[in-house]
Amino acid sequence: ALKNGIDIINPLHVDFGKIDELSKKLGGTRIDSTESITKFNEAKGQIHNIRIPPEDIELFSMKVLNTNAKRVLAVGSDCNIGKMLTSLELNSAANKKGLRSEFIATGQIGMLIKGEGIAIDRVISDFVPGSVEKLILEKRDRDILFVEGQGSIFQPLYSAVTMGLIHGTAPDAMILCHLPSRKKIRYTDLDMPDYPRMIKMYEDLAGIVNKSKIVGISLNCHDMTDEEAKLIIEKTEKETGLPTTDPVKFGVDKLLKSLLNYLKL
Repeated sequence: ALKNGIDIINPLHVDFGKIDELSKKLGGTRIDSTESITKFNEAKGQIHNIRIPPEDIELFSMKVLNTNAKRVLAVGSDCNIGKMLTSLELNSAANKKGLRSEFIATGQIGMLIKGEGIAIDRVISDFVPGSVEKLILEKRDRDILFVEGQGSIFQPLYSAVTMGLIHGTAPDAMILCHLPSRKKIRYTDLDMPDYPRMIKMYEDLAGIVNKSKIVGISLNCHDMTDEEAKLIIEKTEKETGLPTTDPVKFGVDKLLKSLLNYLKL
């Protein structure tokens, strides 16, 4: 692909240009390569390393608390359960209602969809809150910002990223995402926490910087029939008292209505 002039978007932590076998086949890495763009002596195509963060990230300043935009963060029980999808669908629904809303991409796939953002899991840990604050301040005059969540505070592999994201967003409201059929935290033997624990933990942690509430639940029922999903949704609403849906099967109108009422938009 590279020899034929096709650029490669690399969303991984690994820089392909530093793999000797690949570099040698392409005549070596050009001296004008950067961390973000890898060029080769015998290839017209380039590698774009989109996980490399910008250099102008500062420490968290708490300026994020002074935005006109209401900030909504997707949080979850685990990784890979639908936080990005939920944020994208909410942003689309808000736009259709005439709100000036934006999706804030904090991961490599979200960046490919949006065309901008920062992969915050690549940012030095001290600067994670500042990195999402930077993204938010750039869109501070919108009506509402839907911030893509990462990992989970209950997922020990990625909880450090999640914590920095919560504080850097200082959310005005949160949507809790969950995959009902998953009984163990991914890659571990840890039991999945129940709703009361998840809700209290996220609200307490967000409250360190800004008072915030979970105002709806987004379920990933991809492995269920529509009827099975409806039963799980009804059960969750009775258990938590929160509006619940599966964004793919049934849309996000219920969640958006709850958000707009809570945020007074």
